[in-house]
Amino acid sequence: MLVGGVRRRGAGRIAMDQCLVDTGNDQVTVGEDAVVFGPGDKGEPTAAEWADWAGTTDVLLNRLEGKTRH
Repeated sequence: MLVGGVRRRGAGRIAMDQCLVDTGNDQVTVGEDAVVFGPGDKGEPTAAEWADWAGTTDVLLNRLEGKTRH
């Protein structure tokens, strides 16, 4: 995930619509964007990377795109 312009590791599992991100000792501002996946042009993971990590295809993950909360 990309938080504060830096790629971060997930901490634990994604559960329904929630997840934890390890920011180490870095300070993160409340309301800062967290990008789960995108085109990859700003350093964020792509759907293809997530699919590879999950052992599935990016087609399935792209079907979930747009079902986000802000």
